[in-house]
Amino acid sequence: MRIATFAGVWLMIALVAACASGPDMIPLKTDVTDMKAALERLALFEIPVEASEENKALLVPENHENHVVLILGSAKLLPNAREAYPFLSDPDLTMTDSRRQEAMRGAAEELLGEIIGLLRIIRHAEVRLNPPVKSWNWNPTKDTNRAKATVAIELNNASTIDDLTLVLIADLAAYAYPCLPIENVTITDIKGRPWRVRGGPYMIPLKTPVSDPDRAIERLAMFQIPSRWDDAEKTLYVPEDKEKNAVWVLGSAKLLPDAQTKYAFLSEADLTEADDRMKEQIRVTLEDILGQTLEAMDFIKTAEVRLTLPPAKRITDHLPEQKINKASVAIELEGQEQLNDSQVAAIIQVISYAYPNLPPENVAITDTNGRVYRSTEQKR
Repeated sequence: MRIATFAGVWLMIALVAACASGPDMIPLKTDVTDMKAALERLALFEIPVEASEENKALLVPENHENHVVLILGSAKLLPNAREAYPFLSDPDLTMTDSRRQEAMRGAAEELLGEIIGLLRIIRHAEVRLNPPVKSWNWNPTKDTNRAKATVAIELNNASTIDDLTLVLIADLAAYAYPCLPIENVTITDIKGRPWRVRGGPYMIPLKTPVSDPDRAIERLAMFQIPSRWDDAEKTLYVPEDKEKNAVWVLGSAKLLPDAQTKYAFLSEADLTEADDRMKEQIRVTLEDILGQTLEAMDFIKTAEVRLTLPPAKRITDHLPEQKINKASVAIELEGQEQLNDSQVAAIIQVISYAYPNLPPENVAITDTNGRVYRSTEQKR
């Protein structure tokens, strides 16, 4: 009896020791850029970790390694994560067969659901990833038909969810799944009602420095484009879904001197070398985006832009071809009778800048009252 009692005591001690030791801890395969920020981010998910300040090594539970990599990678704290962890490339469904696509998509959905479910405020999370619908000429780096994701969450005891958590969830999904822009991540409750981030749009840095931050912010405000200047980074942030609009607005005002070299879409608008179908597609897309850009101005209710190419050169022509384009802008004003000179100049500059070989004097503006406006250079 005494032997059995001692055996039971030793067994209990062994079990306690095993529990106290916790999960097996392993080091991450890549360095963390900011250990303090990494620990704070992982604390949100209640993942136990150990940090070594000497060699900047981070020890994580072996069963949570992939979770940690996604959490820190989405926060830009593991710059070399994709090279060190091949699983981050697995969800790329652009070059694989349909059966493998489905398997990888399911694995990514399960992993994201597990990570999001670790947050204290969330009881359960279900993720659905939808790859882009690809046409015959689909380009994953340029096509606007991008992937989408829906995250349905069930809260623990809270009735609402804070902005930080919403942004954190969206960042995770966008990082885990290629071709998934953050604005394509929809977060809903279990009844399908969407949660909206009250903190405003997702902001990204411009790829090229602005020559005058104050003027740039003022110019963007004229087109109702919010912006934020980061003095430490010397970078201007704009909404991701308004990046093209911001580049056109600032480039036309000569506030982005290197825009042509940093933004390929500015040269893609050159229709002189494109076939007829491509010309029409690019022209219609440009007209639509330019119209939206102008309608954002608080004095314009509606705007319709029409871009035209010169007629094709005839074989019998011997003079050098003048590839000069034209544009017409029809606007409906709001809150004022007519445009002033600075408003006319701003509209003409944006249209002229967005479309190659389009001089300001070839942009004609008319309003619904029948008034015609032209550039101040042309008036002279």
